[in-house]
Amino acid sequence: MGADNILFRKTMLVYLYMMSFLKKYLIILIPVFMGLLLFFGIKYQNTQKAEIFYKQSLDYLRLHDYKKAETYLGLAIKNSPKAEYFYTAYRLLIYFNRIGEAEIYLKKAIAKNNHNANYYYEAARLIGAYNEQSAIEYIKKAIKIEPKNCDYLRLYATLLYRLGEYPETYKQLNKCLEYDKADIVAWNNLAGYYSYQGEKRKSLAIWARATKANPKSAYVWYHYGLKAQELKENELAVKAFKQSIVLEPYSGAVAAKLVSEITGEKIDPTYQKYFDELKITLPFKYSHNCMLIPASVEGISGWFLLDTGASESHVYESFLKRNGLKSMGNSTGHYQTAGGVISVPIVYADFKVADLDIANVRVGVLPGSSGDDSVGIIGQNIIQHFKLEIDRANSRVILRAN
Repeated sequence: MGADNILFRKTMLVYLYMMSFLKKYLIILIPVFMGLLLFFGIKYQNTQKAEIFYKQSLDYLRLHDYKKAETYLGLAIKNSPKAEYFYTAYRLLIYFNRIGEAEIYLKKAIAKNNHNANYYYEAARLIGAYNEQSAIEYIKKAIKIEPKNCDYLRLYATLLYRLGEYPETYKQLNKCLEYDKADIVAWNNLAGYYSYQGEKRKSLAIWARATKANPKSAYVWYHYGLKAQELKENELAVKAFKQSIVLEPYSGAVAAKLVSEITGEKIDPTYQKYFDELKITLPFKYSHNCMLIPASVEGISGWFLLDTGASESHVYESFLKRNGLKSMGNSTGHYQTAGGVISVPIVYADFKVADLDIANVRVGVLPGSSGDDSVGIIGQNIIQHFKLEIDRANSRVILRAN
């Protein structure tokens, strides 16, 4: 009984001590607990409100009401600063050509989620327009997360090329091709970089490798033929062009015409028919009484002013910066403006009009932006590849192979 009594007394002492402690600190603990409850309750409420605002923002984006989309996106960020919201704000600000603000929001998205490879990729594209070294740090982080992503490896190679790191450039593109032999863009870039450096024989060898890796690609055989023709390897060029024709008889009509030019033979009647019928139909729209048609430069799409009076094609500097594109040369040309002739940087870029690729086009870089929907000008150095018809009644342009 004595032992039980002692245990009871000890238990009571502990109980009385705990009650004394709780009585002493209860006045502090209760408000702290209520404060935490209130804090998390408000946070949850704000998160819910942010989701509603964000969905409204996306709805306005689908309706192309970008101003309202920006307003609701701002409310979403104010209530709950999530990485997803910051990234959407970045994309929207890019559309508005507010590059500085866009960069800030993209960096905020990365700070909120530093495991998203695409965020780093976008940062590298954006910053690469003016600072290749910083861009390389971002793209390296993207590659660390997704080492086999060829989009990332190709951009890394482009940045390295601009810095004159040619061996590493080729290494990254070859690494990409190890992962995906069907990556035609990587083959095109690798061959193009060798060609830009004057190593045209190596460029031809790259296209030869590409034909073995992609024997059913008419695009690869066609460009193999073009490079062979440039080097006056006419027999090889004819062989490549004919293979292109076999793979895609209709689009191969252009290759059939090149075969005819090299050999002096008449185009096969079948291909002549294809060639005569080969045409591209594009919609056009008016902006400030100027005709705009859709096209792309280096894979980036936009509306271009169709100017039959311009001898060369041009893009606006803002378009290049917005999409992380940059000149690889330092030559200059001249452009006639209302205020007189100005000097402009010259770049060489690949254009695409509908399904037709036009490689290595000389392009002038105009300062600033157009002030309308156009991102550049398509001049005679592109138009010369076509016979141009304008169907105003149906708002379309018809381009036939020339």
